[in-house]
Amino acid sequence: MPPPSAASLLPLLPLLSLSLLPAPPSSDASSSDASAVRVGTSAPPPSRSASSITFLGTGSSTGCPRPACLYAPSLLSSQLPSSSCRVSRLAASGDARANPDYRNNPSLLIAHRGSHAVVDAGKTFRESLTRFLPGLAIPGIDAIVLTHEHMDAFGGLDDVRGMQLPAADGSPRPMPIFLSPKTLSVVESTFPYLVPAPSPPLQAGSVREKRHVASLSFLPLAPFRPFALPALPGERPLEVTPLPVVHGEDCTCLGFAFGEQDAVLYLSDISRLPPETRAWIKDWIKGLEARGGRLAVLVVDALRESGSHNTHFCLPQAAALIRELRPGRALLVGMGCDAFPPHEEMNEKLEGMFRGEGIEVRLARDGQRIELNL
Repeated sequence: MPPPSAASLLPLLPLLSLSLLPAPPSSDASSSDASAVRVGTSAPPPSRSASSITFLGTGSSTGCPRPACLYAPSLLSSQLPSSSCRVSRLAASGDARANPDYRNNPSLLIAHRGSHAVVDAGKTFRESLTRFLPGLAIPGIDAIVLTHEHMDAFGGLDDVRGMQLPAADGSPRPMPIFLSPKTLSVVESTFPYLVPAPSPPLQAGSVREKRHVASLSFLPLAPFRPFALPALPGERPLEVTPLPVVHGEDCTCLGFAFGEQDAVLYLSDISRLPPETRAWIKDWIKGLEARGGRLAVLVVDALRESGSHNTHFCLPQAAALIRELRPGRALLVGMGCDAFPPHEEMNEKLEGMFRGEGIEVRLARDGQRIELNL
């Protein structure tokens, strides 16, 4: 069989290469406090006093598009109907950075008073950074927080080496990694060279080569016990509370609550909300409101538009929690690639679904940034 021609590869170019041209303006204009990161532009660095969240990834563990949907259509007709690949094919068109249907693994960048932390560094972490760092104009990432022990949450830790800046002596500055003890155990077994044990003495005549890997510092978390993210000198650190949720009955995942004015509740992987976590969240919201704050943003898992799933919320369960907690705004993440209509079409459906309830509910999109007063 002859090799494929250049012309036959053209439809895949958006997936194989990220253009260096500026991304076109986003069509996501659902509210004034949201925008898409402008890739390839020279954005001024944000103010040290500014706070924001930016979605580096909003898809499921497989991301979007699904590669199986990109085989030759003539070969798929009997195995995978084209109707089940509608969003995948839309996601494969144009510039991936500006396409709202192109989704990486769930990941969130938290910016607060000049410091920056990332929640989850999954399989698509490196791609997320190359897509959006040029438009974010940030000086570095100061910490990583992990939700759980699956590869879509920690599979990109090996790529941290490429984003680490050297200290004054030229050595890499260790990256703080906040995670549960169980997640640390899985990370250690998956990436033993990132969590090295003391080296045994060398045998006579043997050699131990020095290998350059990511420099990480692991900091175990405890449920409901707040921890502080790194902060610039003289700035008050952002306090984050880890919240245990069920992600399938065999997995405890961490959600996170943070902020005192425009507070954020982040539940990226959830199939059930335990009673003690629900009670903590409701007490937290009451405390926020008593101090003049609010739950400004709820980020919640929604794998499919209908039905239920054993390891994730679907839209009916997410909608029930949204109506129970009544945030100012709710954003859905973890969407199965072809389990929802296209981004804009689904957002129109959500607008109708919640019309008159005083809550703005939308699908989140990769690159979306929301300015907040945390």
